[in-house]
Amino acid sequence: MRYLLILAFALALAVWAGHRAAQTPKGDASEEEFPPLPKSRAELMIEAVPDWFRPILSESAKDFSDGEVRRILERGIKEDVAIARCFMVQFIASGKHGEAAYREIPALLEGYRLDECSVRPTILGVLYRDGRGVAKDPERARHHFRKYVIYFGSDAESANFIVKSTFGLDSDIDITNELAEAAKWFEELEKRTPKIQLIALAKRYLAGDGVPKDADIGYKLLWSIGLDKHTAESAYLLYEGFRDRAFSYSQQLSDSSVDLLYVAAKRGHAQARKEMGLRMLEGATKENSRLFFAYAYFLAAKQAGATDVDEYLERLKIRIADPNLDQSALEWIGAGRLPPAS
Repeated sequence: MRYLLILAFALALAVWAGHRAAQTPKGDASEEEFPPLPKSRAELMIEAVPDWFRPILSESAKDFSDGEVRRILERGIKEDVAIARCFMVQFIASGKHGEAAYREIPALLEGYRLDECSVRPTILGVLYRDGRGVAKDPERARHHFRKYVIYFGSDAESANFIVKSTFGLDSDIDITNELAEAAKWFEELEKRTPKIQLIALAKRYLAGDGVPKDADIGYKLLWSIGLDKHTAESAYLLYEGFRDRAFSYSQQLSDSSVDLLYVAAKRGHAQARKEMGLRMLEGATKENSRLFFAYAYFLAAKQAGATDVDEYLERLKIRIADPNLDQSALEWIGAGRLPPAS
């Protein structure tokens, strides 16, 4: 076995860690001055494994036979250890267990997000491209290579090394062309597709309407639109993805979520206006004007069709006690001067 599982997964985690480290502030200040970044989903899954599974992640794995490793992984799958199926896939993909074993892989990978099992897209891309254990399906293969490119880019050298580490360092697998084609697909969409069509395609991916249901690709297409070009609907849709961390790379760009909410609110989205009002209530006083701006946002939400803001409006009227409140708020709304909620 000799570190096969450890090597493949460690390589994948190293790539994720590299992206996370890129988000860490640089400068002369000591590292302790910066809050730690949230842990990735894969890191949390590994931290949560039970003690009997943990040897698979350590140097002691080198002393295990393939049969012992398989027994631990099978127990992990049976007892719902979150990372076990991903490790089993890498165990099977090593090539020692025959082509027929590859048939198990798609089912084992079902339900994993990219940030939970980062080898998923390249393994499935190779299987469907080459017909290993599954029927050849070029379209499915393209889909999985596109998923890889979303987060990791089209760097074929590092991708090939990770793939070879999974299928075996002596394999002749090369995914250079597929990654280049995936990168070109995104580039062409972003450059040449009208905004409304791009939003429609993103919504199809989010719903699985005629294409594979895929949050990563759907939100990637929305992200490519650019903050100042969004509609109220698309800005709020992308904001929801960030808010709910609904896609694999969402935590890397989370600072953009409030900006998206503000764009959606300015462009008339009722729920976005309500949420801006709720944000304004945080730390609000008459002196800092946040109470007034909260009221104005709730009033704007009602103008846009929200039906659940009346209670906020009535309570704020009591706190602010200004006979000209509605007129003042309407003037700010009409002039488009409501500020973002920091």
